[in-house]
Amino acid sequence: MKTVFVQGDPEDSISLAEAWAQPDSFLVLPGTTQGVSAGISLESWRQDPSLGTGHFGLLTSGSTGAPRLIIGSKTRAEALVRVMHRAQDLEAVEQTLLVLPLSYSYALINQWVWSRVMDRQLIVSAGLRD
Repeated sequence: MKTVFVQGDPEDSISLAEAWAQPDSFLVLPGTTQGVSAGISLESWRQDPSLGTGHFGLLTSGSTGAPRLIIGSKTRAEALVRVMHRAQDLEAVEQTLLVLPLSYSYALINQWVWSRVMDRQLIVSAGLRD
């Protein structure tokens, strides 16, 4: 399984786009994470053959203790973005400013996937510190 490390650099978005375009599932981790040593288990993911394609994994923030692995379907995430776009009447929105790391679910789904599916500009910033 491929791991995409993201820190907020524009190149991270390119690596993520390459992984998203491939049929194989992949894991998104913060660039500061040393491999999968963040205390998560990938065993359930590895044991389910249906999760080997068309999925992505993210870590939760760890606000409830230790970070947990979330596995999502790429096609369902794209469908969700289309529903949110219509429900929030976002047709006039032309771009989004990324201030959170791509490893955060909000940044990945509501911003990165949205910009990809709706063909809108994603502006990558250095984050909230700017």
